[in-house]
Amino acid sequence: MKLTVEQVVELWGGRIELHGWGRYRIAEFLNEEYDDTYSTYFGRQVAEAIAERVTGEPTEPLEPHDTPTTNAQPSRGITSDQEAEIHAEATYSNAVNEARLKYGLGPEWEPKKVWGDGQVSFAKAEDMNEATEVMQDFLQKIAGYAPDYEGIQNEKTKVNNPFGNYMAVMGLKDVHFGKLAHRDEAGEDYDLKIAMKRWKSAALQLLAKIQHTQTSKVIIPIGSDALHVNGGTNATIKGTEQDVDGRWWKAFDEACHAYRWLIEHILALPSVQEVHAVAVPGNHGGEFELALARWVQAWFRQVDSMTHDVRPLDRKYVLHGQTLIGFTHGENIKLPKLPQVMAVDVPELWGASTYREFHTDHRHHRGRQLASPGDYEEFPGVMVTINPALCGPGKWSYEHGFVGSLPSAQVSIYDDYGQEWLGWAKIRSPR
Repeated sequence: MKLTVEQVVELWGGRIELHGWGRYRIAEFLNEEYDDTYSTYFGRQVAEAIAERVTGEPTEPLEPHDTPTTNAQPSRGITSDQEAEIHAEATYSNAVNEARLKYGLGPEWEPKKVWGDGQVSFAKAEDMNEATEVMQDFLQKIAGYAPDYEGIQNEKTKVNNPFGNYMAVMGLKDVHFGKLAHRDEAGEDYDLKIAMKRWKSAALQLLAKIQHTQTSKVIIPIGSDALHVNGGTNATIKGTEQDVDGRWWKAFDEACHAYRWLIEHILALPSVQEVHAVAVPGNHGGEFELALARWVQAWFRQVDSMTHDVRPLDRKYVLHGQTLIGFTHGENIKLPKLPQVMAVDVPELWGASTYREFHTDHRHHRGRQLASPGDYEEFPGVMVTINPALCGPGKWSYEHGFVGSLPSAQVSIYDDYGQEWLGWAKIRSPR
C-alpha cells in the first residue's frame, strides 16, 4: 500500500526539508526506500505540503504539467545554489537549537551531526578532543616503529594448481570488541574477554582450513563492526548509545591485538605468498575502524608480501584471476542493488571477470542470496553473501527478538574462476 502525502510528510518531512530535496529527488528517494512507483507529481505534492508546514501559508500549486523555467532566479538576487546553502544552514541551526532546548544541553555539548530525520548527535567537547588527540598520538608513535617479520616469511611452499592459485577471504565479522551483555538481560554474557576468545577460536579453525587447501593468497577485511562504538562517546557513528565493557581505547587496543595475532598466524602458513588487508568500515565504529586499518598498515609495513587498501570508501574490490570480489558492510545499500553498483564502480574489473561475488555483514546471520530480477535467474550474475556474526545478542537485540543465530565465522576459498568451497567455524556459547 502506497503512503499518502501526509504519511510521507510525517515520516520523512524532516529529512526532505533538511536536504532541500525537490520533487524529482523526493520521488527517487521514495521509490528506492519502498520499491514502488511514486511519480514526480506526488513528489511535488509532498514538497508543497512540507513548505506549507514550514511557512504556515499554503503554496500556490502548479498545474500538473507546469515546469519551472531553467533560467529562473530567486527574487532576492542570489543564485539557487546560494539559496539552497542558506536554507541548509538555517535548517541545521534550527535543528541544533531545538535539540538543545528539548534535552537541556549546555554549551559544553557540541553537535556532531544532524541526520536526515532531523535528529542531532551531540558529544561533550572534552570527549571529542580526547578521542582525537589519543588517536593522533597513537598513530604518530607507531609510525616510527614496525617489527621485522622476515623470519616467518621464509621457506614458502610453491603450490601447483591447474585452476590457478587459491585465494582465501577471511570472514571474521561483527565481533564488536567493547560490547557488553549480561545473560539476565540478553540470554548470554558478552564482554571483551569473551570477544577475544571467540575471535581466536574461530580464527584457528579457519586457519586450519586454509592450510589444508594450500592457499597462496589471503584477504583480510578489517572493520565490519570489529569495534562496538565509535570513540569516547560510547555510541555508534549515528549517536546511538551502547552498553560497553570499559573505556573505548581498551576495545581499540584489543582489536589491534586481535588483527596482529591473526595476521602473524597467516604469515606463518607455509603456502601463503601474499596477504591483502581491506578496510571495511561498519556502522558502529566505522571511523575508528579506518584508524584500525591504518594501524595494521603501519605495524606490518616492513612485510613486503602484504598490501593494504585503507581508503575510506564504503565499497572495495579485489580481482583474482577472473574472480571479482566486492566488500561492504551492507547497512547503507539494499542487497539487490549491489550487482548494478559493482558494474558502475569498477567497470574494468567487471569486464575482466566471469565470476562475481559481494561479501556483506551487518545482519548478524549467515545467508546466501542470488541477486536477480526474477525467480531463479542469475542476472547480472553476482552472488551476494551475508557473513555471520561472532558476537551474541545485546539487551536491545534480545528484547526485539533478534536471537537464535549461531555465533560463527567463515572462510571462502576461490580459484581463478570462482568459488571452490566454503568453510565454517562454529562457536559454542555456554548458557
